[in-house]
Amino acid sequence: MAPQKSVIKYSPHHAHHDSVLENYIAKKDRELKAEARKYGDIFGRGNRPLPDEENILPYISIFKGGYEELERYCLQYLQPNAHSAEARMEIDWASEKNKKIADEVKKKDEQVGHNNLHIGTGFDPQNVSDRITTALVVMGIIGLGEIVFNTKSFEITGENLLFAFLLSVAITLATMALAHFAPIFYKKAKAEGNKQKQALIVLGTLAIATAVFIALAILRSDLLEKHDHKIPAWLFVVINLFLFIVSALISYHLMPTKEELDEFRKKRKLFRANKKLTQEIAGMKKEQDALGSNLVTRQQYRTRAQDYGKHIRERIGRLYHEAVGIFKIECLAHRTDGKVPICFERAVPELETDDTFETFNINQNQYDQ
Repeated sequence: MAPQKSVIKYSPHHAHHDSVLENYIAKKDRELKAEARKYGDIFGRGNRPLPDEENILPYISIFKGGYEELERYCLQYLQPNAHSAEARMEIDWASEKNKKIADEVKKKDEQVGHNNLHIGTGFDPQNVSDRITTALVVMGIIGLGEIVFNTKSFEITGENLLFAFLLSVAITLATMALAHFAPIFYKKAKAEGNKQKQALIVLGTLAIATAVFIALAILRSDLLEKHDHKIPAWLFVVINLFLFIVSALISYHLMPTKEELDEFRKKRKLFRANKKLTQEIAGMKKEQDALGSNLVTRQQYRTRAQDYGKHIRERIGRLYHEAVGIFKIECLAHRTDGKVPICFERAVPELETDDTFETFNINQNQYDQ
């Protein structure tokens, strides 16, 4: 009894060997060779074929048909030609998918290039953040020292500590704000090429700061005098102006303007978009590689499946020729005329089946086209 498809399935795991099918072939071969031996005995006792007969086919047709039926069944069971159609479908599908991925990669690459034109060279998204942090830390240290010293100075006016502290904070923040915004206005005037405006900003800022620092210096000088320390007020003015100028220079060189911040945010957004696009492109290229690799792996499996089908056909052909040999030996052994028919010396008729093998060859080059 032939193996049933519902019980035995042909899968990639045994594409090169099917033990159940092999056992079935061996069983049928034993049966057909027994027939060859039987008919060799029968025809030999009747001295058939006749010595001058040239056609052996009428005498071997019974078991020859059995081998042909066995071959047809095996090919139907293995269906090697189905792999050719499936292979063509797979290569078409993979090529189409690869083209879609390649188009998407190209589109994203173009977007990255377009973004880079707007970002420019040498852009560092951390640069502005580091500059702002540095400026705030330095100006914060200066401001903290000012608040402490000013609080002590305002205490000599007779106000309580809290009021003196709040007043000190207010004046210090105002001074730091002036040190911050003056460079911003200066940058705008410089961008406009208005030198007169630049000079007015510098002189006006220094005048306001100097006036504030003179008032603070007088208070500080009085505070120290109460503690028996005599320090001229102008020294405090010089120190405060120095710290103010340092703060202004830090703001000028490190703190970005609103326009610079807006430009930075746009570039940072494009930079982050490029980073995401680059990751997506890398993922797509990995998908392309996996697609090609999987296609080659399946090709190898289908090639093994076809090779196994060819092996089975060739094996059945060899078994058939062995059966014909057995028939001849038995026939000659039981002949009484001692003759060797002419047809025994002729070529053995080959098995006839309608199935032909389609060949296919899928490779990476086909896939890439």
